[in-house]
Amino acid sequence: MGPKAGVTFLENVMDKTDANSDAQHIETYLLSNTRVPDRTAAIKAGEFDEVFEELLRSVRGLESLGVSNIVMACNTAHHWLPALQKVTSVPIIDMLDETAKHIKAKSSGKNSRVGILATDGVISTGLYDRALAKHGLTPVTPNSKLQEKAMEIIYDQVKKTGVGNLDDFKELTRQFVAEGNLDFVVLGCTEFSYFSKNFDLPEMFVEAMDVATKTAIEQSGYKYKGSQAGRERTRK
Repeated sequence: MGPKAGVTFLENVMDKTDANSDAQHIETYLLSNTRVPDRTAAIKAGEFDEVFEELLRSVRGLESLGVSNIVMACNTAHHWLPALQKVTSVPIIDMLDETAKHIKAKSSGKNSRVGILATDGVISTGLYDRALAKHGLTPVTPNSKLQEKAMEIIYDQVKKTGVGNLDDFKELTRQFVAEGNLDFVVLGCTEFSYFSKNFDLPEMFVEAMDVATKTAIEQSGYKYKGSQAGRERTRK
């Protein structure tokens, strides 16, 4: 959700598991269900059932494989997380809550101001607002103009072409950080992984998928390596 996000998450797990051979890696299953409707569009239209049914179908498929935990590599899909967790005994890692806990630890207990870069679906439902506030952090959302730019980068650039414009991303975040007086910025959409994987971003940027990767590895009983082994990064 989408297909690229799932592959990116799986690559992250492979790269960041402390393993010296194939047999030392985590047994993983990638279920790329392309029948799941666009989550943001469903939230905007108030049409929740079809998304839930497809997510549930995915959960049932993973259950049948005997998995010990599940990760949804989509921030917006976490709108359906409470309902899904009620119908399965398999723990579904809450990427948003784990990200908020991670930022709280990085902030040394301070009530930091945290900007949220995410889809309209995440912003309108307040998913990150609640997660951050729960851990004593102050959530900050972009103004309408900046949110429109964020959606353009997500949908018109990365989803459509697989590539994001670094200059557009830099200008978006520069304005957002300055106007919001931010201490941290959550990259709360997996399309923003393009920038964190290909460019060195400042420490204030926290990618939710990276946090979910660490959580999944450790909850599966393995050691998190923490660095992208062998992956070249472009420094800007």
